[in-house]
Amino acid sequence: MCKITTALLGLLSLSFFLELSSCHVRRGAMGSIFRRLKCALPSQGDPGQPLFLTPYIESGKIEEGRQLSLVEHLPGPYVKSYSGYLTVNKTHNSNLFFWFFPAQVQPEKTPVLLWLQGGPGGTSMFGLFVEHGPYVVQKNLSCKYMF
Repeated sequence: MCKITTALLGLLSLSFFLELSSCHVRRGAMGSIFRRLKCALPSQGDPGQPLFLTPYIESGKIEEGRQLSLVEHLPGPYVKSYSGYLTVNKTHNSNLFFWFFPAQVQPEKTPVLLWLQGGPGGTSMFGLFVEHGPYVVQKNLSCKYMF
């Protein structure tokens, strides 16, 4: 159940990063939210290679995959989070990006919240980066810790 929930939460972040990396203004329900974005994100250095976690899961190397997916070096105090790709269709090389933030208080006992919003052409990541954090994207496209 936890693995499935983690994967579902990860789906949220994919649409946000796809939205921000485009160099044109989206039209539709969420178009006004991103109308100020007219170019790609500024480079902050080499992000490294994408982390595909499915091979670790399939080979039983769950703990190794968990450690590799741990996100580090974000602004502000350390907030534990995990990120990577889960393969959904090997034939078509289809992968889903996730970014999971465990509860900061009693994570073993706290239920997982799956936040969905947006729709066709709209990102579900808007809530993470604008409404309920822990990080927000500022006007200059930098990331700021909010809590």
